[in-house]
This record gives sequence, structure tokens and C-alpha cells, in this order.
Amino acid sequence: MKLSTLKDRCAGGHDINTSHQRELSLTPEQEGDLVTYIVEREKAFQPLTRTEIRLFAEQLSEVNGQIRYIGKNWVDRFFTRHPAIEKKPTKVFESSRKRAVTRKSLSDYFTGLQWVINEKNVKRENTYNVDENGVQLGETRAGIVAGTSMTARSEVIKSDNSTWASIIECISAGGIRLTPCVVFSGKNLQGQWFPRVFLSWKYAASPSGWSNSDIFIRWFMDTFIPETTPSDPSQWRLLVLDRHKSHITPELMKKAWMHRIWLSWLPSHSSHITQPLDVAVFGPLKTYYHQLTRAWASYEATSPHQQQLFLEAYERASEKAMSRRNIMSGFSKSGVFPICLRKAIEALKPRERKRKTFEGPTTPRKPRVTDDLAWSTPQGSADIRKQKEAVQSDGIVSIRDFNCIMKKAMKSIDNKNSQIQRLEEEKAVLKASAAAKEPTGRVAVEFNPNSAFPSINQIITARDQTEKNTLHRLEQKAKEKAKE
Repeated sequence: MKLSTLKDRCAGGHDINTSHQRELSLTPEQEGDLVTYIVEREKAFQPLTRTEIRLFAEQLSEVNGQIRYIGKNWVDRFFTRHPAIEKKPTKVFESSRKRAVTRKSLSDYFTGLQWVINEKNVKRENTYNVDENGVQLGETRAGIVAGTSMTARSEVIKSDNSTWASIIECISAGGIRLTPCVVFSGKNLQGQWFPRVFLSWKYAASPSGWSNSDIFIRWFMDTFIPETTPSDPSQWRLLVLDRHKSHITPELMKKAWMHRIWLSWLPSHSSHITQPLDVAVFGPLKTYYHQLTRAWASYEATSPHQQQLFLEAYERASEKAMSRRNIMSGFSKSGVFPICLRKAIEALKPRERKRKTFEGPTTPRKPRVTDDLAWSTPQGSADIRKQKEAVQSDGIVSIRDFNCIMKKAMKSIDNKNSQIQRLEEEKAVLKASAAAKEPTGRVAVEFNPNSAFPSINQIITARDQTEKNTLHRLEQKAKEKAKE
């Protein structure tokens, strides 16, 4: 060591690395946190790429009050400063293998998930799963229906409407459902989309009807973090989610890390096996939803009334499907909590279905014709009176004849009730179709752009203004028609 260097050290000087710390993009503490994050991600079998490390570092630098651009060579210098981590090659798989989930990918994922739960001491009530459920308004999906045995498949009518909406749903391994976020298809949220009574959920709009990174991070900060904060701030939370691009952003990774939330991304193309919401919740939810909306295909409803019907139907269907039993069953069957790799591996095996042999229709045996069966079903009180007089013509009324008259009278009443019910359903469809064609006054929901989502009062204000505009337009239309 040079004598000048010793003199500088004695005078309070520092080595070159320490003296330039103020010029670094991250503080020593932040670089230490980044090192820990990189190491733990590798232990969880979800290592970070160079790009992800660089973007994550940029997010950390914002905490210092100044946004620094971190160049492409920063990662190499970072590795030099921290020899505990190093760059490693990754395995390259064929595209056909990448598109399908394998036993190896499932084994690695569950091994890493087990390490996270043990290392972070994650409890059941702090384990969550989030996913987005897409719904086509006016949709009638294929399924199992009843019909003649002479045909192999039945056809159902599908609405011409193709408007999309999606819902961000989040559940916990303890059986709890968080506040959903409904994303409508449109540039702005509109007041005419909401019925008179609706739940205090979160509502947003996007051109595609699907959430994006902006909507998801707003939901994460405004809903997930406040509603899942444990009583002990030192406890870690686990959030299981798929690899959608809106779920893998540096901003989300930074905010999750700062709030002690571990993001566990599922293996590609495995959500039907490993995601609790897909395994046991979304299936019943869509079944209930389609049962409630089957009549929508009877008419074309491309107006805002379609969104109102959607909210009402989804509210009822989700309340039925999002039961504590279904939610906890999803975590158990997927093997996420408690950890069980065997269940995921078994789900990979193709299931054998026993196909029923087609025996063809059978002709029913012809019943013996009697005088009782020869009587026609009465269509009114006059027919019943005639049948009664015919029975009494011999002077002797048998119990058998009396029972026959009563059976046919009850059958007639049932037929009338069935016709009334069918007419009421047709009336409801026609009424909804007519309402869908009525003009509506479009009013966008106005809210503070600094807020994550509009408040319920702001939505109600826009909806009420929509009704006023609609009433005004109808009055003008009536006046114009009166002048003619």
C-alpha cells in the first residue's frame, strides 16, 4: 500500500467503494435488500432475469426521492460489488414443452412454495389467490342439456352481443373473499351501466374489458393490502397468481416486497391444476351465471341495460359460488394449502370417461283403453259440469268416476298455470327488450384521478344524472310526436 494511501486513511479518508456510495443509484441498505430478494427468488425456483433485476432496482431508486435511469451495465457492476450472487445459465426448452405443464415444473414450483411457507412462516389465513374472471355479456355457454336421444348434440341460441367484462377475484385459504373489482369494456366508466341497487365493489373501465397493469396495481394497493393486513405487521402474506403480464411488473414486485407480500407465480399453463380459483370456484360460478342469463339470448340487448343485468346476475351467482366450502376446497384440491404435490401430479393424468352405449329410443307400451281414459281433459268449469252430469246419469256415482274427474280437473289447472308462467316469462323478455331500446343519457363517472377507484356516491350521482337525462329525452320525444 502506498504511503499516500495510508496518510489519507489516517486523515479520515475512505476506500474507493465507500467514497462513491453517494453516487450510487441505490443505498447500501437497498442493495442488501435486492441481494436478499434475488437469493430468495432462486430458492423459490423463480429466479429473476437481468431485465427484471434492473427494473426492480429502478423502482427501489424512486424511494430515495429521485428517479435514476439504471443502464444495462449496472447489473454487471452490481454483481461485482456483491460476489454472493452470480449470473447462471438457464435451461432452454422446446416450445412444445413450454406450452404444456410438466411433472418437473410442478415439482419445482411446489418445492419452492414449501420453502417460502416455511421460511416466511406463512399462515393459512395469510395465503391468497387472485385471478381475473372474464364474462361475455349475453353469453350462453355450451354444457349438458336434456333432449331427444335421436341426436348426439343440442343447439342453443347465443346472443349477438359480444361485450366483455371481467372481474378481479381474490380468495384466502381461510375461506374469505375479498372485495371484487369489476372492469367494464369502455373508455370511461358510465353511470347508465349501474342498476338502482348495486354492491359496494370496485369498478373500473378499459377498452378491452380486461384489467391492465394500471388497474391491477390500483386494486393491489387499494383493496388487497388494506383488507389483508395482519394484526402482526411482521407476518408475511403469500399471494398466488398466474403469469399474466399485468402480474409481473417491477412496480408490483417492489410494493409487494415493501409490504412483506410474497408473489408466487404459477407455472405456465398450469392454472387449471394449481390455481384454487380455477379448480373449485370459477366453474360453479360460471354455471350459476349462465343459468341466470340464459334468457338473455332471446333478444338482442346491446344497450347499457345489458351491463345492469350483468351486475345483478353476477352478484347472485358469485354469492352462491363463493362459499367458504368452495374456496377452501380450491386450495386443498390444487395442493397449494396445505402443500400437496401429489394432487397436482394426479390432475395431470388424463381421466378415462366411460361412454354409455346408445341403445336407441324405446316405444312405450300402449295402455289399455278404458272409459276413464277416453274422457278429454276439461278446459273449463262447463266441461267439468258435463262430465259430472254424465257420471250421475246412471244414478250411482262411483268413487272411481269421481277420482277420474278430479285428476283431469287438476291436469287442466296445471296446464293453465304452465301457460301463465310461460306468458309471464315472455312478457319479461319483451319488457327488457323494449327497455334496452329506450334512449339513455350517457354520463361518465367523474372522480379524482389521484384516487384508485370512484366512490359509490360518485357512481350514484352519475347514474341519477343519467336517469334525469333519459327522462328529459323521452319528454322531448313525446312533445315532438304530439306536434305531429
